[in-house]
Amino acid sequence: MSEGKIGHAVPLYPTEGLSRDDWRAGRAEYIGASEVSAVLGLHPKSGPLTVFLRKTEGEPEIDNMFIRRGIRREPLILADASDALTEELGTVVPVDPHPYVLRHPDAKMLACNLDGVATLPGGVQVPVEAKWQGSWARDLWKEYASAGAPPPGSYVECHYVQVQAQLAVTGLPHAYLAGDCDARFYLIKVERDEKLIAVMVEQVQAFWERHIIRGVAPKAEAKDADAIRQLYKSGVEGKTVDLSAFAADVGLLRDLRGQRREIEAQEKDLKAKILAEMTDAQVGLLPDGSKVRMVDVRKQSFDRKSFEAAHPDLAAQFTREITFRQFRP
Repeated sequence: MSEGKIGHAVPLYPTEGLSRDDWRAGRAEYIGASEVSAVLGLHPKSGPLTVFLRKTEGEPEIDNMFIRRGIRREPLILADASDALTEELGTVVPVDPHPYVLRHPDAKMLACNLDGVATLPGGVQVPVEAKWQGSWARDLWKEYASAGAPPPGSYVECHYVQVQAQLAVTGLPHAYLAGDCDARFYLIKVERDEKLIAVMVEQVQAFWERHIIRGVAPKAEAKDADAIRQLYKSGVEGKTVDLSAFAADVGLLRDLRGQRREIEAQEKDLKAKILAEMTDAQVGLLPDGSKVRMVDVRKQSFDRKSFEAAHPDLAAQFTREITFRQFRP
């Protein structure tokens, strides 16, 4: 068996010891399993244009506490998956890291990295995808675990699609999605979905041919805004572009902004009228039985002006200047 071989996948290269620059450069050559949900239009924060920009303009360097925390927890999640499978099957089931990039044998633009591989009794290999998420995803994981299907349009659905992409690449019949969410561990068996995989492979191939090879950018969506901001963080002094083809769009945007200002003004007037009637009441009753509430909210806030006056040197030490681009149609 060749090094890194699993299922019918073709091992491309090992990732152990790979630099971040080499890792990002390598990802420009294929659509990764974690990007498939964006290509299919299912990701809540990334669209096809986001993937296009990553492949044509370069993978952005994104590093923050949450990403680092997830990376540090990955071996622990794989260990938990091993414990859960060992308990379920009554025999030791190792779950080992799999530091290779694997490619689909036919759709060569579709590839994946497996977090881990479980070796079941009889030597059967099964991919294990490790995810760490906070309390915000608690209800999503609970719903998936109880209903047997991920909530549509959620990040958990993206995890499901990612695992299906791994099954497409490897040709294996099932995998496991291991999740550490809100201090609770989930191990969900994901059966191969042949219909989804067929659509996935077809659309990934079409995306690669039309957008990457031919260089035709997909239509921008609201979910692509973060990728656009990350790529074009600063403007080129004096650069101007012709927006004649988008004149109607700019006009519509200005109209919508004008309508929004009018609606916000009406909202403030109505709110003031109702507040004037409620005075110091906490609840207002309506004929249909519904209620309007005034809730006392207590929170702490940082008095920046007072702090700067009392500790000017310390305030200057911890003040940093940021530059960002502001859209003004």
